[in-house]
Amino acid sequence: MLYTYFMTMRPPMPGAQPMQGLVAMVDMNCDWVQDIQHTAYAKLIYDRQLTESEIEQYELAVPIAYRTEYKGYTIQSCKKGYEVYNKSGRIIATVDTVESAMHGIDSLDE
Repeated sequence: MLYTYFMTMRPPMPGAQPMQGLVAMVDMNCDWVQDIQHTAYAKLIYDRQLTESEIEQYELAVPIAYRTEYKGYTIQSCKKGYEVYNKSGRIIATVDTVESAMHGIDSLDE
């Protein structure tokens, strides 16, 4: 699973973004990004979810809408965190993190 964040305060440079888990960096040329309702210098793609502390420390923007599929279930961002939808499209849980959602899905499949 990949996680996307945007740099809105400064361009990428040494020390300006977390490096652990960074798999791609896309130059955004300060273009408007609909997913964050803001301009961005760069789109950062990680193979891990950054911590709230990292997001704050590096002043990164998180996309407004997050949606992914995991083992046939859908995980989607909402105001309260993340909603988990079953294979029929019904909400079965609301959790704080994507990892919590995945853990819950894993326990259902056991």
